[in-house]
Amino acid sequence: MRTEQRARLGALHRKEVWPPRRARALLNRPGQRRLLLLALLSVWLLSIYQAISLAVGYTAAVQAGSSFFLVDGHAYWASWRNGLYGAPPGQEDAYLYSPAFAQILWPLTVLPFWAFAVCWWGLLTAAYSWLLAPLAWAWRLPAIVMIVPDLVLGNIYSLFGLALVLAVRHPGAWALLLLTKVLPGLGLLWYLVRREWRPLVTALLTTAVVVGVSYAVSPSAWEDWLRFLIEQRHSTAEDGAENIAGLALRVGLAVVIVILGALSGHLWALPAAVVLAMPLGGAGTLGVLAALPRLVLHAQGSAR
Repeated sequence: MRTEQRARLGALHRKEVWPPRRARALLNRPGQRRLLLLALLSVWLLSIYQAISLAVGYTAAVQAGSSFFLVDGHAYWASWRNGLYGAPPGQEDAYLYSPAFAQILWPLTVLPFWAFAVCWWGLLTAAYSWLLAPLAWAWRLPAIVMIVPDLVLGNIYSLFGLALVLAVRHPGAWALLLLTKVLPGLGLLWYLVRREWRPLVTALLTTAVVVGVSYAVSPSAWEDWLRFLIEQRHSTAEDGAENIAGLALRVGLAVVIVILGALSGHLWALPAAVVLAMPLGGAGTLGVLAALPRLVLHAQGSAR
């Protein structure tokens, strides 16, 4: 009986919270107008910053005679061709994530690059489309501009945003963050602070299962990755010398944001903290913020 009641409540909750029409109504309530206008202005300013960053990056790439479009996506595609960890950070086609991510992508990497690019861009575009669907066009247009750098480079920030939203109901989605860029996984502090032990255990167990299966397939790849992380811990994709103090500051700030967000129940803290905790910054990282509309709607729907 309790299970059936919970299922009905869950279905009702999903029906009320997620449809875009309902989302627009929630995001445009008169009582929140002033705050919404300030937030909207911030989104437009961020989109302008992203457009400038994209133009500067493209100009620099043209002057250097290097590739610009789908640079990160090409590294994923070429990961098995060049040896997973044969290239150091900053070098063309350097692969930095765990073997598990490369193994999951392997079926796509056997395709010609143009076919991989179509599939990869399709996946990233679909993720962003779903994340931003609740927004009215006054919000969606600058948000689209804000995510263009990530789409151009083909990184996984849209998948991070998707994972953060899915993790509200399926904590195992945190495995993506832990097994790729690692540091953003500090968002799990959310469960620890709130003493939500079941989702915390679920997230960690899911990650452990993925690691176990991946290690069983290729133990040497995991040994190579751990060695790679240790040897390259001071490297960046820009100048080869990571600013440890700057990274420590950002990670510390991310931890504070997660803790404060967990204490107050503000889900928006998670994508903000994940952006700050990225090992390497850049305009594309702001794509994680595309998770905000869905997370805000979930919080507002839960409070009803």
